[in-house]
Amino acid sequence: MTDLRLTEQQQNYLLCFTDEHPSRTIIDLSQIFACSRPNAKKMLDRMVKAGILYKQKNDYYVTEIGTLIKDKLEREKQLLSLTMQGIFGIEEDRATIFSSQLIGKGENCIACFLSQKSKLFEHLPDPGEKVDGDFLLEILDKKTYPVHLTIFQQHVDEAESAIRPSMANKVFENTAELVIGDSPHVVFTTRPLKKEHKGHMKHGAVKELVYQKDGESHAIAFKDRRAEIPLDVFGQWTYLGGGVLIAYTWFRSYAAVNFSGHRAEANYLLVLNLAQC
Repeated sequence: MTDLRLTEQQQNYLLCFTDEHPSRTIIDLSQIFACSRPNAKKMLDRMVKAGILYKQKNDYYVTEIGTLIKDKLEREKQLLSLTMQGIFGIEEDRATIFSSQLIGKGENCIACFLSQKSKLFEHLPDPGEKVDGDFLLEILDKKTYPVHLTIFQQHVDEAESAIRPSMANKVFENTAELVIGDSPHVVFTTRPLKKEHKGHMKHGAVKELVYQKDGESHAIAFKDRRAEIPLDVFGQWTYLGGGVLIAYTWFRSYAAVNFSGHRAEANYLLVLNLAQC
């Protein structure tokens, strides 16, 4: 009986019945799927007729057969999510969203996901080639994407011929947000600053970042520990191959700790993995 064929929409309706919400109303489903109440009722009544749901007064519940089908869909959704995390390195929350969007595709869900991803790889440059930020606007939809942030010191350690990570990595979250929209930008988020001095704990926060453009200094203020940096501040992106692009720029940060201020300069490196988009 678990092989009963459901439409993609019926599967999505069925997955809305959870431990937290064992019953649903017509109003619930019309709001979740942004459809009219008559359309939601029509779908629910079809599922009642198929034996997947049953109705008591104004509430709909999942039948025993419906529960078996729903449990199977949940297992498939979890497997799809784990596949995305394991193979593509997609973060758990985003993988859960992707799997929820695709689970109704049945056996073609992985194929649909790969088809979506392949569009990002159709017109990539050669490894080592540089592209402008406009390239990202051409290949990415208007959404928010995870970007990895690492901050390096300005100076090379001559003894090791290496550029060391900056202490600022302890202050900034290592995942930033690339926001593709009418005003594309990157969001940096900081952690609260704490510093012990002479037995007293001092608290502070990063107040602003300063960058250079056309010989002039420009400041970007933080609000609620978040700063929005226009995408063009990062200039060109270098394609490393494997769907990975990097960009970096120099910032001077200003942090206020109690009544004193602290300024530091460092190079901020962004890594965008298209497989995780």
